[in-house]
Amino acid sequence: MVAEFKSKRWNMAMLTPGQAQDIIFKVIKSRPCERVDLLRAHGRVLQEDLIADRDLPPFNRSTMDGFALRAEACSESQKSFVSHGVQAAGLAATTLHGDTNACLEIMTGAVVPAGANAVVPYEEVDVSDKVTIKPGVNVLAGQNIHLQGSDAKKSSTLVKKGIKLSAREIAVAASCGYESLNISTQPRIALISTGDELVDVSSVPLPHQIRKSNSYALHAALNAAGYTQVVTHHFFDNEMEVEKGLRHALLNNDVLILTGGVSKGKFDYLPKQLSKQGVNNLIHGVKQKPGKPFWFGVSATNIPVFALPGNPVSSYICLHRYVIPALRLSSGLLAQSTRYVSLKSELTVNAKTTHFVPVRLFYTEQGHALAEPLLSNTSGDFIGLVESHGFIELKEGKAQWQSGSFVPFTAWA
Repeated sequence: MVAEFKSKRWNMAMLTPGQAQDIIFKVIKSRPCERVDLLRAHGRVLQEDLIADRDLPPFNRSTMDGFALRAEACSESQKSFVSHGVQAAGLAATTLHGDTNACLEIMTGAVVPAGANAVVPYEEVDVSDKVTIKPGVNVLAGQNIHLQGSDAKKSSTLVKKGIKLSAREIAVAASCGYESLNISTQPRIALISTGDELVDVSSVPLPHQIRKSNSYALHAALNAAGYTQVVTHHFFDNEMEVEKGLRHALLNNDVLILTGGVSKGKFDYLPKQLSKQGVNNLIHGVKQKPGKPFWFGVSATNIPVFALPGNPVSSYICLHRYVIPALRLSSGLLAQSTRYVSLKSELTVNAKTTHFVPVRLFYTEQGHALAEPLLSNTSGDFIGLVESHGFIELKEGKAQWQSGSFVPFTAWA
């Protein structure tokens, strides 16, 4: 498969975004797994099914504070009952006295006593020497009882592997006795910016310089997507420095993400040096705007290398369109269905390429998502992203997009 891609490398500028993603997905490798304590599993990708170790709930459980009794004992002539004790939550089950007028006081969460099949809440009884059902109250078998096994039966699968763990799944795991979980390991990601024009945030730039912003934006987006082992580096436009830095990064990381230096400028050394380090180039150029110079390759040791355009909007969009989906796939996360939104206004684009357009979302009273395009000056206009919620994808071959058209939407991490 890699040889096939390599033979077609010089035509890669003709790739559509979908074709580019297919190539990435075909060569991306799955992350290994590790066992992690339940308290540290939040946000990680589960790599085992969670199985019920007993019925859930494990007993007939009262959902109200009140009195447990036999529903069939209630009639027009039988409204008063004698309480024979208290069934508290956490106590072993007792048995309801055999008399037809017997009942037991019961607390929420307690085991329903054997012989009882209904719980009448305090609000529906009068209590004196006896417990008397109030006029107009009907007592039905099964009321206010959470039946054993009604949520899940023992040995049933409660959560399937391939999901990102939230508090909900962790609660399920805890209830089934999982002290630790099998999850995908976190990839070590090197995030590398390039260019002599970039200076540190704390610096006062000269007229020909700009402060670094890409590395901060991409670092934050990766963290938000659940990838926290990210280290940042910067390469100046010096070929020896680029060579040395790439060699070190490839030896010490699982994924490389570079920004800038992948076009065809005189000082764009990355493609040449990546090749020198044994990284097989599979993609260099995609029919998309912004982000046409997007570059992707795989090292001899199966380390994926994503080289994003240096312009902030281009790099941010390419990260969300290609890098984060690839990281999710390698982590074993189940594929997410494409989200569609409706265009709020008409839009005209060049039909010869795919366009990624940042949008702001609005919602109708019926809950429909409307996307308002936020057209920027250039792919360097990162300020225009501030009020956006994500971007839509307008596929090539169509110039006029009418208001109300449904288009794919990707939310920012």
